[in-house]
Amino acid sequence: STKTAQTKSNAPRYANPGSFKEPPKLKPEKRGGLSSLLDALFGTSHQHPATKTSSRKTNKTLAQVASIRLSLEDVYTGATKTIKLPTGESVQVKIPQGIEDGKKIRLARKGLQQADLHLKIQLLEHPLFRRQDADLHITLPIAPWEAALGSRITIPGLGGPLQLTIPASTFSGQKLRLKGKGMSNPEMTGDLIVTIQIETPPVTSERERDFYLKMAQHFNWTPREEFQF
Repeated sequence: STKTAQTKSNAPRYANPGSFKEPPKLKPEKRGGLSSLLDALFGTSHQHPATKTSSRKTNKTLAQVASIRLSLEDVYTGATKTIKLPTGESVQVKIPQGIEDGKKIRLARKGLQQADLHLKIQLLEHPLFRRQDADLHITLPIAPWEAALGSRITIPGLGGPLQLTIPASTFSGQKLRLKGKGMSNPEMTGDLIVTIQIETPPVTSERERDFYLKMAQHFNWTPREEFQF
């Protein structure tokens, strides 16, 4: 009988030949072979320094800011002002009634290089009135007899003269309120608050001095009753 020749194979033996799987094929690494090899064999991720963001430039120009000075009268009624732009152009700007100090009015594409121009409101100091939110404040000097006896007097207002009733026995520092005579805007209407300041007339003659002496003798009163010594 003829013996079948047996050839020896140099291939490695496996306990279960069917369980053998070929190692994953490595894809070419664009940024370097070592990091790809580590990723494929061990599942690691090699971190690279952050790359620069796109250097694509934007054409948007930043908005520009300019100040516009207004009187309280301008803001009280609302106004239209002619201003000269940085471009040299003159335009009319509508001032909203009651706008607050520091607020901005936007003029689209009226700045340099067609940027938006924001006009920042700057209220000028008024010789008589002071604004607080929507309220107006004024200090009103009155004579001692007006405070003592009461009176009805005419006082200034931003919208024109106003009538104010001074109650009898009014004291210095007392506040009187005229409803609805402050600033107005779409949200609210303020009041005019009057702070009383009693002014003493100066003595310019002997007759006036005698009058004060008679007052001192007539009134058994001192404004310092609350003081204790």
